[in-house]
Amino acid sequence: MFNLFRMRIAFLFAFCFFALTAASLTLATNLLVRVLDENGSPTAARVYLTNPNGDSLFPDGVIIYKKLNWNVAEQHFIAPGGVFSVELPAGSYSLRVERGKEYLPFEENVSIPPSGKVERTISLQGWVSMAGMGWFSADMHAHVSLQNVAALIEGEDLNVLLPITMWRVSFVPTYADPSLEDVLAKADSAGVVHVAKDRWFTPINEELESDQSSILLSRLGRRPIELSFPFEQIAARAHEQGALTDSEKATSVELPALAVLGGINFVGLANNHFWRSNCYTGPWGVWPDHAQGEIPPHL
Repeated sequence: MFNLFRMRIAFLFAFCFFALTAASLTLATNLLVRVLDENGSPTAARVYLTNPNGDSLFPDGVIIYKKLNWNVAEQHFIAPGGVFSVELPAGSYSLRVERGKEYLPFEENVSIPPSGKVERTISLQGWVSMAGMGWFSADMHAHVSLQNVAALIEGEDLNVLLPITMWRVSFVPTYADPSLEDVLAKADSAGVVHVAKDRWFTPINEELESDQSSILLSRLGRRPIELSFPFEQIAARAHEQGALTDSEKATSVELPALAVLGGINFVGLANNHFWRSNCYTGPWGVWPDHAQGEIPPHL
């Protein structure tokens, strides 16, 4: 009799648990968002979606960017094809959509009811066309997967993207994008992949980085260069091949020496920490961090 009573109590608890679980599942609402360009065509775009606590949300099937450097964070995603959906509990959510600098950003607070479906169609408005005036947008230093490049070019409204597909830090082995050979097979004789009119990227772009500085190599065509130190020697080999070299940060330690030795063609001012929060402008390397305290002010 006692065991039968315990079985009934256990059954009652199990029934209540599953009933509450099923009820909680029905309290989620599907948010479906479509992003259109000025011509009414679906387009990838950068999206910031945050809950009432300010936490960033990331739907399935999107390209997530989630980084933290120097206590500064950047968190957003790009929805390939311009469509994404996500299940959300009731509340007010912040939705911001951007597409490069030639489109006006879209922002609104979306109220989500306890259940059902909420749809939003966002028509982005362009305010200028720089390419029509001979100016083209580019990202010269992007650590992204080659599989995502086409969507990123569209989502950020770029004409040119140079993904870093071969990267070596100090003396660790070189990292190479696992899709490099497959994507390179689709490139033309100059090593360029065209994804749309006036939108292209090169699969082979390299970075050699030490604790003090970094050098970027691009316009390598279809032939990579072995990433080895010192910087001036790899720069010389790159120039012999017709490649371009970039000192990456204007505040790097070895920039003055590389400039004097003719090892670089240009330097990045808006570098790879150019987020919505700020751009890194501090000294990058060893001795500048200690120079103020160790070098007498009259020298």
